Amino acid sequence: MVYDRRGYISSSVVNQKIKIMRFLTIVLLVSAIMFTACGEKKTVTPNGYSYTRHKKGNGKMPAEGDYAFVHVYVNMDGKMVNSTRQQNQMMPIRIPPKEELTKMKESGKPNPIIDAACVMSPGDSVSVVVPITEDMRKNPQMANAKEMIYDIVLVETKTEDEFKAYQEAEKQKQMELMMQSQAKEEEIGNQVKQIAADYTSGKLNDKIKTTASGLKYMVLKEGNGPATKQGQPVNVHYYGALTNGEMFDNSFKRGRPFSFPLGQGRVIKGWDEGLALLKGGDHAVLFIPSEMGYGKAGSPPKIPGDSELIFYIEVQ
Repeated sequence: MVYDRRGYISSSVVNQKIKIMRFLTIVLLVSAIMFTACGEKKTVTPNGYSYTRHKKGNGKMPAEGDYAFVHVYVNMDGKMVNSTRQQNQMMPIRIPPKEELTKMKESGKPNPIIDAACVMSPGDSVSVVVPITEDMRKNPQMANAKEMIYDIVLVETKTEDEFKAYQEAEKQKQMELMMQSQAKEEEIGNQVKQIAADYTSGKLNDKIKTTASGLKYMVLKEGNGPATKQGQPVNVHYYGALTNGEMFDNSFKRGRPFSFPLGQGRVIKGWDEGLALLKGGDHAVLFIPSEMGYGKAGSPPKIPGDSELIFYIEVQ
């Protein structure tokens, strides 16, 4: 240290130390800002898709031939329109050799999800910007879309042998679910036939609620799940029948629920309005007037024109 004649630190030294402290403070602030910015670094995938990494996991990156299990959230113009999470099923992605990635790009058909998985490890989450092509705009739902983003989370990876074992286990599980669902199909079918008979005879008049549009509904069992939300995926098991009790379609025979984004016009109007009144775990019946169903045209050969429809619904 430098002292003056009185034994005190000189003012010039004090001023110098203050300048140094200020400089260090600025450096720390800049470092913090850079750290925050780097936490969501924007870069590109092997085939040129721009992506932002939100979280970096600690897992080992998958090797060529491994399988990456991801959850994907599809967002269009700021709204989620589909999600593997809502379907309770991860998407397995095989990590291809670099030559295959190159061929995908050369063919004009690169896959943004595969591309992203190649630069991710377990625990990572990224957002990939997907350019909207003219072919994609042929879909009426995307005709006027301005932006599409895939949010991707890599959950785990498996080697090829581990994946084969996983497939066998899943196949067995699906067979068991199919058998359970088929057994339930008959039970639900009988229930719907009785509901149809009671409805046409007027026995349910005091139990049914009617909306301003003319849609009628009846809740059979209250669930305790979250309310459905506009624009968000909804998973339902359903059993559709005419008012004479004749079944025209149901999800139970397929062994898995049906998923769709609510309020986006992907289903008949009666479904978009009716499902918006329900929540997770609800069992309900929708009585849908023809104009909110398939109208005068019907849906041949099973649904005649001007048909009122009955749908038994289980919201998952």
